[in-house]
Amino acid sequence: MDKNKKRITIILSIVIVLIILIVASVTTIILFNKKKKSAIEAKTELAKIVSELGIQDKNIEYGTNFNLANFKIPNDVKVLIDGEEITNTYTFKNLGKTAITFEKLDNKGQKETETINVNIVDTKQPEIIGAEDRTIKQGETIDLKENIKVEDNTDELIDVSVIGKVDTNVPGEYEITYIATDQSNNSSEKKIKIKVEANSNAVVNNNDNNNKVNDNKNNTQKVVNTQPNNNNAKHEQKAAEQAKQQPQTQPMQQSQTKQQAQPTQPAPVAPKQTSQPTPVKPKQTQESTPTPQPKPKENKVIYANLSNFEQIVLKSTKPVIVDFYTETCGICKYISPIMDEMAKERTDFKIVKIDANKNFALAKRYNFRLVPTLIVFRDGKEVKRITQPGTKSEILSLTR
Repeated sequence: MDKNKKRITIILSIVIVLIILIVASVTTIILFNKKKKSAIEAKTELAKIVSELGIQDKNIEYGTNFNLANFKIPNDVKVLIDGEEITNTYTFKNLGKTAITFEKLDNKGQKETETINVNIVDTKQPEIIGAEDRTIKQGETIDLKENIKVEDNTDELIDVSVIGKVDTNVPGEYEITYIATDQSNNSSEKKIKIKVEANSNAVVNNNDNNNKVNDNKNNTQKVVNTQPNNNNAKHEQKAAEQAKQQPQTQPMQQSQTKQQAQPTQPAPVAPKQTSQPTPVKPKQTQESTPTPQPKPKENKVIYANLSNFEQIVLKSTKPVIVDFYTETCGICKYISPIMDEMAKERTDFKIVKIDANKNFALAKRYNFRLVPTLIVFRDGKEVKRITQPGTKSEILSLTR
């Protein structure tokens, strides 16, 4: 009997302990859920305000104004953009993702926050200003970049590329294309026509007319009228002919004098025959035996790829100008003959061309988006680069 009572007592104790544990667990869960629900409700109020704005992960154009007055934002909600508190209006001027943070104090003084991201983009094309049709006289100098500028909404400095040239020595109509591309790859193009009118008093110029700086102004001293040059050439030619004739006429005069003094002797004929070859023989000897000159080795553009890039470019003992191009690029085709000229003229540099489409890994390694991109390497390291050059003078700037 005592054993049964003892057993019952033990069982009841265990049941009571279990009940206590269950009650404690349920109470803890209820209190935790209540606290969590309060926090969610407090945050939901701020989240609801933010969601009603409707700008989460939206693309917003560069330069757009964010005006608090245009949104239903309570006065007790603080708005921060990139960490800066906004009280009235904010203008988006940083391309890429921008964080907008909303802060609010709950009933207990606890700060609640909600953050959304917007993407600032630039889709506006740059504007080319000053490129208009014009007429000039034959022989005038012209700088195709004079008074040309580019305006863009991002306020960045954008250079304009010029495709085409005007031969101011030849009357006619020439088409010139201006191209401007901003950092967001928005591109604009403008074509103009330049008419060269005939001018009977025209002088010859060097026609290097699409430089940033008008090099023609420095060459005007070298301009020469073609008519006076032809006359001078004729005078020089006559003088040369007279010089050639003098050795022949002098012996003849001597022979005639001898004939008058001794009319019966035929001896003057022999001196005439022997005196004529004397000035001719040295010339024949000089012209017939010229000193052979070795033909200089002509430098050419080197075409490289990913497999030989290190050997040709990075390990070169000369500085290297690498032209990253594509087969479909218009500017690439335009500057191709300029690169060929540079390869012949600048023997102190190595000129290398690489197809960016076929060697994408190199394009990715050197991080460029536009072609043509010209990069200078010295001792295996990049030291300078330019993108979409339009003139030879721009490309030559890489050699300085």
